[in-house]
Amino acid sequence: MSTLRVDNITNEAGSASPNLPNGLSGDVLTSGTVDTARMPAGSVIQVISASNEDKIFRNVNPNEAWINILFNDVELVAKSDNPTILLSSIVHVGQPGSSNNPYAVFRWEFKVGTSGSYSHLFPYTVPESPPVVSDFFFGGGPDVDDNSNRYRLMHLPCQKAGSISCQSGESIFFRLMYSGKDDATFYLNQSDESDQSSYEYYGGAQQSRLQIMEVNS
Repeated sequence: MSTLRVDNITNEAGSASPNLPNGLSGDVLTSGTVDTARMPAGSVIQVISASNEDKIFRNVNPNEAWINILFNDVELVAKSDNPTILLSSIVHVGQPGSSNNPYAVFRWEFKVGTSGSYSHLFPYTVPESPPVVSDFFFGGGPDVDDNSNRYRLMHLPCQKAGSISCQSGESIFFRLMYSGKDDATFYLNQSDESDQSSYEYYGGAQQSRLQIMEVNS
């Protein structure tokens, strides 16, 4: 078996080959740091993932505006200055059979460095209005006696993209927060109650997931 390795590829004029964008050479990238300045725009620099399958019952506390849930201090160490971040998540929320029209709102927050303060990640702004305070929403329905409207498990996706002001090497932390109607109750990662074998038809138990990508811009 033969191995071919070259340090640089040039054309006849001595310049980088036109088939290699930005003068890329034959660097070995099995270790060390990737030179992000030499990567095409849109290249994925790094990906981190997190998951949570805890089966949680929650009652909204009217004395707390936003409460942390499922994901807390998920860390990404920036590999570029002012990194472009793409966050993608799916959270599973179930309505208790005994709850009447529960609802909850969710949002992703971030902070730079351990001493930083958390704030809403890339909030959507409506023209001439304050920023929208949440990213996705769970809304239940009226309680009924025949169980026909119970045990529902809703799969709530979210995608956010933008740039975060920080330096390469700094840690960026992410967390999920929720708020909602006073005394509203809901489940996370399950449809209802504790006997999941009875509710497979309604969604059963699920795993909430988070994926964060740093993308070269």
